[in-house]
Amino acid sequence: MVGGSSPPPENAVVLSRSAVLAYAPGAETKPVPAKLLVLDRDAIGKYVPASVAKTLDTRLDPLLHQILAESGATVIVKVSAVALDQPIFDITSSVIARLNGRHDKIHYPQLLPVHILTIDRDAAIKNSKVYKSVQVQIDHLVNAGVAEMQEEKDQLAQEGTELQQKLPSLSPEDATAQEQAYDAKLQALQNEAAARDQAIKDSLPAVDRKVGFALEGALDKVMKRTGSQIVLMSDAITHMPPAHDATGEALRNLDESLPDVTLKPRSITPVAGH
Repeated sequence: MVGGSSPPPENAVVLSRSAVLAYAPGAETKPVPAKLLVLDRDAIGKYVPASVAKTLDTRLDPLLHQILAESGATVIVKVSAVALDQPIFDITSSVIARLNGRHDKIHYPQLLPVHILTIDRDAAIKNSKVYKSVQVQIDHLVNAGVAEMQEEKDQLAQEGTELQQKLPSLSPEDATAQEQAYDAKLQALQNEAAARDQAIKDSLPAVDRKVGFALEGALDKVMKRTGSQIVLMSDAITHMPPAHDATGEALRNLDESLPDVTLKPRSITPVAGH
């Protein structure tokens, strides 16, 4: 190990420093049962006056340490590091109230040491049955679109050949008009191809929301089974014992609850239909 430091104990979860907004300093570095609070740092600037937002960095750090002292928490983590938790851990609204000059007493949850799980969210989704199903559907839609447009492309190519053959016999005005008409058809075909691609892309957010909601349900089942209170993103973790990794179990739950979903891109009118 660098500098002769010892590896973390087998059951320790070590957070990446980039995931931590504030922590209670100790006399020595040692793993302790974590008492976590969660904060949406990015949301704060939207709900405080501009004058406060300009000096947010200097105001926020001492406030977070004050909250650590008041609550007995050992660490405040970014909401972006959290895959799923219980709302009682989120102090965002209380921090906004303090920054806006309200000094109401914050009612902190009873912060017992939390049971932490972690998840590689991307791996859980990309290895799921529903993700693979969506990829198959995308490939099918793309290939079907290419096949449907091939006849239009061939027809335009033939028109282009015929136009080149007769241009010498046309007046300059007619030649220009027919070339412009042909160029307009080419542009329409390109627009159709782009519209088909965009229609597929536009259908994906609804699928993403459905899969994300299903994954939350899958994770919630793991939390309830294990008695855990919070699931952190694996990329927020520097060290993770395998027993804390909920990815595999969440994936199995997701496959069971949502094995498939149907893409529904809007229909596109072919150029030949104009």
